[in-house]
Amino acid sequence: MCHEGGARSLAVFDNDLGSGSISPLIVTGGKGGDVGLHDFRYIATGKTKRQKHTEIGDHGVNSMVDTQKKTGDQNRHGMLWYIPKAHAGSVTKISTIPHTSFFLTGSKDGDVKLWDAKSAKLVFHWPKLHERHTFLQPSSRGFGGVVQAGVTDIQIVSHGFLTCGGDGTVKLVKLNDHLGL
Repeated sequence: MCHEGGARSLAVFDNDLGSGSISPLIVTGGKGGDVGLHDFRYIATGKTKRQKHTEIGDHGVNSMVDTQKKTGDQNRHGMLWYIPKAHAGSVTKISTIPHTSFFLTGSKDGDVKLWDAKSAKLVFHWPKLHERHTFLQPSSRGFGGVVQAGVTDIQIVSHGFLTCGGDGTVKLVKLNDHLGL
């Protein structure tokens, strides 16, 4: 179990960041807005490779989560780092940027964030890239419930990314300034 309330999205890093044909690093997003980085080898085998981990307060992979980190979560069930409340709403989409340690998260609150998996740091934040909208979801029995949507998809393109959202828009964001491309 990696997210209280359930995981909503996941992405696998390409093999440039990991080793082997399937990268050992997976990033997941939860219903509560939390984000975690996991060792794929643990998920596949139940065992994790021993890695050097820093304690809270050191300037290693946990430096961003010093004040937010849940005690004891690091390397629990293959989790390398964990950031609770990375988003105010559920993480609806995660996309890794090929050949880098960067990834994007989009959420129900309409925000998109750029992260660095190696340093566990937020690189850039696009607040309210998409307006959050509320919809009635139909079901086979009529009324299915209320659905709130901000960011519904993120696709990586050359020198940036495309997003779409519950507001009905598609947006192109260029990453040149943020990644030095």
